[in-house]
Amino acid sequence: MPKTLILIPSRMAATRLPGKPLLKIGGITIISRVYQKALETKIGEVFVATEDQEIFDEIVNSGGNSVLTSSQHKTGTDRVFEAYKKLNLKNIDYILLIQGDEPMIDKNDVINLNNNVLKNKSKIGTLACKIKEKSYFNNENIVKVETEDVLENKKISKAKNFFRKSIDLKKQKYLSSHWNLSV
Repeated sequence: MPKTLILIPSRMAATRLPGKPLLKIGGITIISRVYQKALETKIGEVFVATEDQEIFDEIVNSGGNSVLTSSQHKTGTDRVFEAYKKLNLKNIDYILLIQGDEPMIDKNDVINLNNNVLKNKSKIGTLACKIKEKSYFNNENIVKVETEDVLENKKISKAKNFFRKSIDLKKQKYLSSHWNLSV
């Protein structure tokens, strides 16, 4: 049976909302909510990958798994890659990268992502959706992903690039939001 690992990158130094992972919603931190949603999928082991001792302690003190990473990473993907190497877990076939700032993520979206990753024999997967609002293209708070193919229901595509800044739409083939904005 294939073995999937869920890794959740998280850091305190977000420029738009510093300290966001430890902000509480209904008495529970954002990062703890994401971690719990990932556990509820029952897909595989879950770890938070962070450069911050506060986030590490929040997860570990509540009985979860976390790994400390370098503060030099430019992206969550880089952080996840370091965490994967540091964990040195055996027989991992697939990795799911779940954003650490999506406390309302639907566990069924994660399960569907895993099913598509398994079906397509991808090594790593993350959620994205089509951008429906034109204003999102220039919103730097929304990570955009350029994909090789158009995203459709139950179909995945390889990511070519992730970015936040304004973009020249004519030069991009297919664009989607890295965050699940259709909720």
